[in-house]
Amino acid sequence: MKVPLFLLGFTLASSEFTLGRIGRNTKITRRILRTCCANSPRVVSSTTAPPLVREIQIPVPLARGNIDIPEPPTRENKEIPVPLARESKEATLAFNEIDPYAVLPPLEERPGTLDANYFRLDESSRFWKSYDAESSGNFLTAMKEVQNSIKGPKDAAYWGYNLLRFLYFSGNALLGLYYSELTAAAPKGYPQTLLKSPGVTPGILGDVVDVHLWNLKWIHKGLFKMPYDMNLNHRQYDPGHVFPLVIESFKEMASRSEKLTAGAIETVWMAKSTKLYPKYYLHDFHFQTDGWMSTRSAEIYNYVTEITLAGKQDAMQRSALVPFAKFMTKFRFKTPKVLEIAAGTGRFATFLKDSFPEVNLIVSDLSPFYLEAARKNINYWKKAFHANQEGTFKIAQDVGTTRFLHCAAEDIPLPDSSQDCVIAMNLFHELPAETRRGVIKEVARVLKPGGTFILTDSIQLGDRIAMDETIGLLTNYNEPEYPTYIREDFGKLMTEEGLFKPEEKVVLSVTKTLSFTRL
Repeated sequence: MKVPLFLLGFTLASSEFTLGRIGRNTKITRRILRTCCANSPRVVSSTTAPPLVREIQIPVPLARGNIDIPEPPTRENKEIPVPLARESKEATLAFNEIDPYAVLPPLEERPGTLDANYFRLDESSRFWKSYDAESSGNFLTAMKEVQNSIKGPKDAAYWGYNLLRFLYFSGNALLGLYYSELTAAAPKGYPQTLLKSPGVTPGILGDVVDVHLWNLKWIHKGLFKMPYDMNLNHRQYDPGHVFPLVIESFKEMASRSEKLTAGAIETVWMAKSTKLYPKYYLHDFHFQTDGWMSTRSAEIYNYVTEITLAGKQDAMQRSALVPFAKFMTKFRFKTPKVLEIAAGTGRFATFLKDSFPEVNLIVSDLSPFYLEAARKNINYWKKAFHANQEGTFKIAQDVGTTRFLHCAAEDIPLPDSSQDCVIAMNLFHELPAETRRGVIKEVARVLKPGGTFILTDSIQLGDRIAMDETIGLLTNYNEPEYPTYIREDFGKLMTEEGLFKPEEKVVLSVTKTLSFTRL
């Protein structure tokens, strides 16, 4: 089926106009951050590293006694600690004025390159490794790619939905920036500065189109279903549901802009009143209000994230279903037990259950607020969108169970060898290096021999070479553990521990997925 080119052109042109010049383009990322961080404490270029963070002990499981977990890095005395200090070795680094960890290892030593020594590389990982957003973002080229990918009415509906989604969230991003300026949370003239920056929109447009081309390719292969939220009965089309999210999201964007400009790093409201949570967790990651510890944070999290990522977050997370679909081929005649750790609001879990409703799923998170949001979101999907074999929107009798578990990923209250698959979605980049290792050992404990571990998170150095010089700047958005994460060689780590065999690597835009088999 061919769609008239002018209709695609109109949709994409509207998206491009609304989006303006907002994005994470390599050429202006540093300029944007310099504007936002003009008053932030920073490290000036130097040939020696700032004072090292004190040595940290590996955290023990939370329920096994009181522990003293150190505070996350701060910017005291206008110095930013070197994340490598948590590894017991010294480092001599050169810093630029923004990135607290500016020196890159040689290309051959970056995780994205080293992955080839351990994993089967899905074709997507090769595609994105050399991806050039500028050249891939040509307007006419993008429209032709969309047109050529449409094989029937369902494909046309998929593109119509996702291009409008791109337009909608990009428009929200633009309006949110103006709201931040209006409330004096962002520097005066900030949106206009972005709009005048050359060459940004084509890069974003090409990236978004290619993300959905890959999703559609995997859907055509039968790895997972079309997104259930394309259905017009979904509550996202209800103004009464969406309008409060828009208002609260604009307020949140203004709050984050103000914190970013001031370089304000905070702990959450309950940090000084509880010992129930590790201190690294009581941190306002991304400068989000209350961190993970409030109902409001959980309610607006997905909406704000989609604004930040131009409406492609769901599509990127669905890339974890590629290895999961292959895992499911081993369970044609029985129901697997699946655990998602740090599941957040349960958004990914709804896509997993929609494509594989037969699984017995445990959804876990350390935040009771986010776990409650996950329970509501999954129950909403189950009641409204799980179709039985006759195609009616009723709960089928054969749907697998779903349970909810309040726990830390490093201390899972489940029996040894009890799970067939464990999934970690966007968890590891927020964990201290030692805690990552604790989580890996705990996952290995609860997995059955031969079970599958799927790790989906941010790309690392070497996964998209064109972004390597700017990827570390995400640290400035209050991600203190990000510099060590993007340098972590998971293939080596897993094989040295002797717990897992690396299997496959999938990449989609700024998300990567690694799968492992429990030995």
